[in-house]
Amino acid sequence: MLLRVFIVFLGLFSQSVLADSHWSLTGEQQVIPEQNAMGSIHGESFKYDQATIQNGILTLRQGQGFLADLAVMIFLFRQDIANQHFNINLDSQGSLPHIHMRWLAKNKSLPKSMVFTNEYVLQLEFGAIVGNKIRGKIYLALPDYLKSYVIGQFEADVK
Repeated sequence: MLLRVFIVFLGLFSQSVLADSHWSLTGEQQVIPEQNAMGSIHGESFKYDQATIQNGILTLRQGQGFLADLAVMIFLFRQDIANQHFNINLDSQGSLPHIHMRWLAKNKSLPKSMVFTNEYVLQLEFGAIVGNKIRGKIYLALPDYLKSYVIGQFEADVK
């Protein structure tokens, strides 16, 4: 009986994960919607509250505390991001951006994280820097078993 319950749960879980149409590692160009960046990080619904770029690192985070509830950090390894485009797919080689995915687990005070240096899909477009702000568009699909992704537009503070 317990085994049957587990199998049903596993089937329902995999169906809900597979039902999300935004996650794809095919590398095909995604149409990025005209909406604020949102998605799923480690199985949790994500909608960015704050975006920053500092020292070549783009951070999209959700949560008002010192430590974000959910966050994606993209280490671009370059300072000149204005009007730049990044298109990374599973076949991309060379010096690729590193992706850090962080989440604050329930009843925990320190975040957990996963780091991806390849085998992900990233479409990232930056506009011009105006004052200390820059607008951008993102599609990110990560190869974790919970199929984390972020898609949409953002406005980041440039620090």
